[in-house]
Amino acid sequence: MSQKALLGVSNLLPSSLRELARIKGIGDKFLEKYGDTVLEFVREFRAETGADMDFPTPEVAVRPDAGGTKPKRKEREDTRLVTLGLLEEGLTRREIAAERGLSAATIDGHIADLIRRGALEADRFVPEDKIRAITRCLNEHPGEKFALIQENLGSDYSYSEIRFVHSALERGE
Repeated sequence: MSQKALLGVSNLLPSSLRELARIKGIGDKFLEKYGDTVLEFVREFRAETGADMDFPTPEVAVRPDAGGTKPKRKEREDTRLVTLGLLEEGLTRREIAAERGLSAATIDGHIADLIRRGALEADRFVPEDKIRAITRCLNEHPGEKFALIQENLGSDYSYSEIRFVHSALERGE
């Protein structure tokens, strides 16, 4: 079990195989072989600690392909809205990161999520010619890691640009 999957289990404390399957790093083979054992450990932990309540699913721990909708924590939603507000005030991504004491990657994650939700458009951050090239590459290499997409496109394309275009495509833009 990867560290990311273990963190997902400890954050989510799944009570069913369906919930366990939603965690990144937990595949069908793992579920079949170890799913019941992991759930038993979680049940024991909940009983010992009194953690019988359901916890919101942390965004970073959920596989997007696991079906259903993943609940968002209020804090996550609010921080994205703060980023959106600062963008609307005219601040750059770097200025927002500095003002909020967050990394540029975190702000880019907020922007990608806001693009996916339709609150922002990718062309606000990525020139149209790059959008076309990135879209073509993403379509030619479906499911490929962004680092390999960036390698195919070349050094003129940033990870953030690829991420923003991918978010727009997920939304159907």
